Amino acid sequence: MNPLLTMKRFVFRAVVFIPVLTSATVFAVQPVPEPASRPQWVHIPSTDESRNFYLDRSSVRVIDGDVEAWDVVIYSDVTQKDSSSGRTIKEKRTYRRSSCSRNDQALLKGAIFDEDGKLIESVAQPYESAPKVFIPYGTIAWSQLIMACELAGLPTPQPFVNGVKAPSN
Repeated sequence: MNPLLTMKRFVFRAVVFIPVLTSATVFAVQPVPEPASRPQWVHIPSTDESRNFYLDRSSVRVIDGDVEAWDVVIYSDVTQKDSSSGRTIKEKRTYRRSSCSRNDQALLKGAIFDEDGKLIESVAQPYESAPKVFIPYGTIAWSQLIMACELAGLPTPQPFVNGVKAPSN
């Protein structure tokens, strides 16, 4: 066997395999990022049998005295259609900032998904420009506000009657 040919094969193998081993070694010693926390969906009781409501307890956080969290509505009776795409809506996910003292909320992010889990539409807006919507007592949104405030350790909202806060019991 020709020693020069053997040397060329060795050099070729070294050039091809050593960078692979080196890059594998580099990746092996780099720290693996922590996985994002998995959602912990808590069911929000409702008498509406066509939809199920959930709040993600792992996303609850307090920002400037307000509470932010992800929530989801899953339609069991899939009949609602998205007006622009015509696709059937199965799920709506929203990230809201709510006030436990003012009883209002602002939609910061939202997404609508079809029956196959494919995105239909998404929106995002900063809190400063998001409309603040009053949360009426006795609604699903009210139940969600109570749950989010409790999970965040904030005072429980009190219902308003004719624009005046009702006395607490």
